[in-house]
Amino acid sequence: MFFIPALILLLGLVLYWSKLSRKTSAQLFGKDIPGPRSYPLIGSAHLFLGSDERTFSVINELFHKYGSFFKLSLGPKTFLCLSDPDLIQQALTSSACQDKAFFYRFMELDYGLISSQYTDWKLYRKSLNPAFNQRILISFISIFNRCSEVMVARMAKEADRRQPFDVLHYTAQCALEMVFASSLKSDITDDAQLHEACEAIQNMCTIMSSRMFNVLLYSDLLFTFTHKYHELQKLKVKVERVVNPILYGRRERLSQQRLENAHSKDEEHYRKPMVFLDQLLHMQRGGQDLDIQEIENHLNNIIAAGSDTTASQVAFILLMLAMHPEVQERVFEEIVSIYGSSASDLSYETISAQTYLEQVIKETMRMYPVGPIIGRQTIETVKLGDVIVPPGVTLLINILTVHRNKELWGERAHVFDPDRFDPALYDAKKQHPFSYIPFGG
Repeated sequence: MFFIPALILLLGLVLYWSKLSRKTSAQLFGKDIPGPRSYPLIGSAHLFLGSDERTFSVINELFHKYGSFFKLSLGPKTFLCLSDPDLIQQALTSSACQDKAFFYRFMELDYGLISSQYTDWKLYRKSLNPAFNQRILISFISIFNRCSEVMVARMAKEADRRQPFDVLHYTAQCALEMVFASSLKSDITDDAQLHEACEAIQNMCTIMSSRMFNVLLYSDLLFTFTHKYHELQKLKVKVERVVNPILYGRRERLSQQRLENAHSKDEEHYRKPMVFLDQLLHMQRGGQDLDIQEIENHLNNIIAAGSDTTASQVAFILLMLAMHPEVQERVFEEIVSIYGSSASDLSYETISAQTYLEQVIKETMRMYPVGPIIGRQTIETVKLGDVIVPPGVTLLINILTVHRNKELWGERAHVFDPDRFDPALYDAKKQHPFSYIPFGG
């Protein structure tokens, strides 16, 4: 009974791999570039067998073995792996390398500032920039402060128990609340829903990472037969369960507002700064409003990227403060000197005065960038160093390796030292412009 379906699946796999095995210019280039041995069909995919947690260690081992510029083949995909700041600068500033790498689509969000390709990204960025101007961001300080106070209260209960706990659980909730309150102008009042959405976003990012180095999961068709695909669909539903009521409610109110404003000559509402969701609902392309699926994907992009990266970075900062009590004490003393016993006077000016805390944040982002590896795709022929790179090559840029390069950061590059960013000692103009790229350049 299962013979015919199994035979069909087997033939499908053979045809699929046969198609993938046809050499393209991207696969044939760079025979003289160093890199791990590549085998027919699989390339060097065998190196990544094992747990998802081991993947990142393998990548770093390859950079250690082959240096700052090497070639890696995984199934049908060719990667050029970079950790040389000069080559990274060439890549990230070239219009030939501006498309996002293929694995960004693994989140299944086809539009958005994070996952869209360069031509669409330019349109979105230009239209949505007003939602991220300084005036808007400063107005969010009270929101960020309120969400942070809630997080501290939650963590204080854990501290009272005097048992180990995962701070990422709480930084993730806080970051998601911040994104909703600032970008969607809405609060998540249901704690169970908040927890479910946080967990869903983290698991979606994990699935994306696991597909990145698993050549069997590069095919969307093959991926649909896996349990991870079905898990991803369930996770997306959990996020949509929180996002969609806000989106559809806001769209309905906007439609009503447009009807009311049609009878008024007052255009002041169009000149007021708008949060991200409102900016999306007002955005047009070719004279038409964005369709609802496109808006949903934009929202899911900003929610997933904004909350996951912020949560991870704050968790790393807290970890560094816990591991370095002398640094923690200096941060505490600075806070007390500015605010006294109360942070009720929190403002842009007082935040800017926390120079040592800023040093701690910068050093944490150097040691533990939340995007340790980023990817770009060549869309046309480009020269990187002495190598002519054809279209279709994925550039794998290892930011973590750059940030810990002793030639760029000295012999103590692997040591956590916030004083390296002391304004009296650190001169950004003397540093290579791409030696510190915590936000991906």
